[in-house]
Amino acid sequence: MEPIEAVTLDAAGTLIAPARSVSETYATLAEPFGAKLDALVLSAAFGKQFAQMPPMAFGNVPAAEIEAKERTWWHQLVSGVTQEAGGVADFDDYFERLYAYFATPEAWTVYDDVWPLLDGLKQRDIPMAVVSNFDSRLLPVLEGLRLTECFRTVVYSTQAGTAKPGTAIFESAAEQLQVPPPVCLHIGDNLEADLEGARAAGMQARLIVRKAEDQADKRNILTRLTDVLALVK
Repeated sequence: MEPIEAVTLDAAGTLIAPARSVSETYATLAEPFGAKLDALVLSAAFGKQFAQMPPMAFGNVPAAEIEAKERTWWHQLVSGVTQEAGGVADFDDYFERLYAYFATPEAWTVYDDVWPLLDGLKQRDIPMAVVSNFDSRLLPVLEGLRLTECFRTVVYSTQAGTAKPGTAIFESAAEQLQVPPPVCLHIGDNLEADLEGARAAGMQARLIVRKAEDQADKRNILTRLTDVLALVK
């Protein structure tokens, strides 16, 4: 196995998480619009609807059109989710408030093992990048959480025109880090998108499963991001 010269990390579920559950947020922000949405119904509906959505990438479209396509993608998802929970009468205004909220750093929290990892990699002069199936709201979120300065580049699917587990998004990140894929380690929380996708692109990869504890497969799973530092010489 090649020595690791660069590290890429997924965003949501790896670096950051919603400050409160998505279902709780959907329900709370619906209250001013007179809607009483059940969080348990919302949670189940979100999982089902999200799985049915197309990849969050739009191919080679003009940059000026990307934001509108992102908004349309999420409008479709949130509409389906809330309808299953009873609906919101003034849905468009509700959606705008919800969409804007998740673009703020207050909507997100940084996992407690992130800063020790980033500091350790910086001390080892290991360049880093974010590789995420996300939209353009990721940039202000990372900026507001003071994470942007740690990464040489942030590659997200709507910008790249391709989503994980496709190999092109990983290859783009490696190119921007100026390293060949075999010396790049990718870390993420999704088996197909992160572990299998990165390996298909020729990268090394590990899953982050923080609740795995002693049952972790040490060859594939990290229980804390700081475990990466033992892999980097």
